[in-house]
Amino acid sequence: MTDPAPPYASHKLLVANRGEIAIRVLRTARRLRIPTVAVYTRVDATAPHVVLADEAVALRPDDDDPASNARGYLDADAILVICKERSVTLVHPGYGFLSENERFAQMVVDAGIIWLGPRPDTIEAMGLKHRAKELATEVDVPLVPGSKSLLRDVEDAVGSADTIGYPVMLKSTAGGGGMGLVVCYNADELRAKFTLFHNDGVFIEKYFAAARHVEVQVFGDGQGRAIHMGERECSVQRRHQKVIEEAPSPFMVRRPAIQQRMWDAAVRLAEHVKYESAGTIEFLVDDATGDFFFLEMNTRLQVEHPVTEQVNPGLDIVELMILQGVTRHDKPTGSVLLAHPAYEQSVYNVLPDKRKSHAIEVRVYCENPAAQFKPSPGVLQQVEIPEYEWLRVESWVESGTTITPYFDPLACKLIVTGSDRSQAITRLAQVLGEVKIYGPPNNLQYLRAICESEIFKAGSATTTFLDTFMFTPKAFTVLTGGLETTVQDYPGRRIGLGIPRSGPMDSLAFRFANILVGNDPGMEGLELTLTGCRLMFHVPTVIAVTGATVKLNVNGTSVPMWARLVIPAGGKLVIGNATGNGMRAYLAVKGGFPEIPKYLGSKSTSLGLGGYQGRALAAGDQIALGDCTSSDSPSTLTIPTAVVPSYPTDWAIDVLAGPHCDPTFVTPSGISAFFATKWTVSAASNRMGVRLEGPRIEWARETGGEGGSHPSNILDNGYAFGTVNVNGDTPVILTNEGPDMGGYLCACTVASADM
Repeated sequence: MTDPAPPYASHKLLVANRGEIAIRVLRTARRLRIPTVAVYTRVDATAPHVVLADEAVALRPDDDDPASNARGYLDADAILVICKERSVTLVHPGYGFLSENERFAQMVVDAGIIWLGPRPDTIEAMGLKHRAKELATEVDVPLVPGSKSLLRDVEDAVGSADTIGYPVMLKSTAGGGGMGLVVCYNADELRAKFTLFHNDGVFIEKYFAAARHVEVQVFGDGQGRAIHMGERECSVQRRHQKVIEEAPSPFMVRRPAIQQRMWDAAVRLAEHVKYESAGTIEFLVDDATGDFFFLEMNTRLQVEHPVTEQVNPGLDIVELMILQGVTRHDKPTGSVLLAHPAYEQSVYNVLPDKRKSHAIEVRVYCENPAAQFKPSPGVLQQVEIPEYEWLRVESWVESGTTITPYFDPLACKLIVTGSDRSQAITRLAQVLGEVKIYGPPNNLQYLRAICESEIFKAGSATTTFLDTFMFTPKAFTVLTGGLETTVQDYPGRRIGLGIPRSGPMDSLAFRFANILVGNDPGMEGLELTLTGCRLMFHVPTVIAVTGATVKLNVNGTSVPMWARLVIPAGGKLVIGNATGNGMRAYLAVKGGFPEIPKYLGSKSTSLGLGGYQGRALAAGDQIALGDCTSSDSPSTLTIPTAVVPSYPTDWAIDVLAGPHCDPTFVTPSGISAFFATKWTVSAASNRMGVRLEGPRIEWARETGGEGGSHPSNILDNGYAFGTVNVNGDTPVILTNEGPDMGGYLCACTVASADM
């Protein structure tokens, strides 16, 4: 099916899209040796589709507002100007954005540019649900029982509902993708929900509580000939948005006669409207009877088109779209398309018992299933996707990619192929367990839970399956983050080269916490500075809190510090403010935080890098947990009081003098005074260093000579962890975020046991 295509030397293709679909189209164009143009907004300036294209042009380059600049992909006028300036001959809209905008399609056609999609009038007709239904009726494509025309008012709606029977759906004629759709179970509910629609384009249909969503991929030449490429089932949906798609449909495989009738109906409708290019005709299927009804036609390339390609080896729907457009422009007879082996109906008329493959696609979104699927923008700190010959990945992300709040949070699509459905499901579960997309929350755990459910395995999922599907993430959610709650590990980041070591300020208390829960002493945990935090644990979790004295409670009940504790599922842990001496407390969780990746050898948070998103935790953050429960350990374990570190007001610190504790820099009396002084810790202290307040240093010289104008200045030299660095006249004990070299005198270094 990948025979050499006609020469495209005179053409140039612009992709009016972004993300994975832009890359998908560009990949085929590159294989066909067609020069390409990408468009991009500010946040996508370094995106992969920009790099992959031969040329790239910024949209709205003078717009400094990231929100309005992001709408550049919807700016039909700007995209058309780019097409003309760059001598573009082909425009592929992908999906979403302007892909089903008949005005944009018409603008492209009027400019003499080839639109890789159906005619603008077809887009318009199929975009209006009532018109699409009329066209389907003309060729006996079954419709869901409903109103014959748009509803005049609420009484008309109630009358229609009484005729067809409850439950019913109210639908906006201009809706799509689950938008503009509400279910009503009685007349009172219908009257109340009718007011949600603020225009006259509303109609009513019968609602089937147990139904399947099955769609047929079609392709037409625009001259009245169309073919189908088999069906896909998309019944696993959330709020009418597809989550998992597969081909062939497990429902239709068991009912080949119904499958054939659906194929025939789809082709009839496509040929009736003289459809050209790729399209998808969607059907609602009654799970009980197998009766199917026309829902809508998507006049574009579908998100889930790869599953059709995977069960038809060699098929490239994007290639056919390009061929169709070029053929229409260069050879109106369509002879080249007709001769292409992929445009042959017999290739796709495969009976279920003869089909040798099954494909399943899942959409990986950066969204939080535990927070009503709220989009979760942020930096993908680690992306690793395995490679298998049976795994197809359509992606635009890599380690370091930022998921912005301005676009759909789709990260990638994973498509597995097996010899049958059972093998495909096994492979899908495997790959979902191996993929690493670490950063803000995503739906990988949710997808894996669906994949492993008995209903999905049996092929029994209907469109309401996910409405009652129970999913609990192995994670905790931050309710309040406090002043500064960060992820740290021990001993921190030890690569040097000017990179701070980070790690816990009170490493002893930190390690005690990990030992209490059964972790390696250096396992990552949380450091809380001054003010505490509130966390909600979705699953039972073993924890311990150590360090500065804080009040703890679990679900309102006080619990002790320096002890192993078990938080129940759904439990809320409240860590209060530090009281008395000490300002940092530590929380260890059994199993740590496996989805926070190491950065430069450590998971510690430091100056905008490492940890979770390189920052302190904030309300709404969700941290994935590992093996956070323990069946072989006692539920309580306490550190003996005699072993618990004390945090006195006055400290005598053991130090090693030098390398600049010398009369060359400080007078002998000044050296004695330096060590004898009772220094006060400054409120300006932080993780970079503990600043000390006291008498002025008795310098033995007036300037630093070649090092600088102040006597504390010297030529740059290395600093050790715990060095007392004299910055001007202020001694600073360099701590976890302190520099490892500089141009200040180092009087002494604190013994490591006292750090």
